Amino acid sequence: MTIKVQFHFIDDDGRQRTGAMDFDVPGTKPTSKLAIKVNGHFLSWAEVELSGSTLLSARGFIKETGAEIFRTQFLKPADEAGPKN
Repeated sequence: MTIKVQFHFIDDDGRQRTGAMDFDVPGTKPTSKLAIKVNGHFLSWAEVELSGSTLLSARGFIKETGAEIFRTQFLKPADEAGPKN
């Protein structure tokens, strides 16, 4: 089974970008434990490879079926978050 992770981030130059990566995993059924593991591996990768960028969101889904297994949202930087109350 392959889990595809699509992600959105703001690069060093302030431009919004998208990316995607595949994780080949054993098994044929998605589980919460699998979703947490794949999300953890992705976040570890992003922490190193996207350092200096701002990660906005990540969505993991089964590549073969399109079924979503996780969605992670992050806060935008304060100067882009909109009006303050």
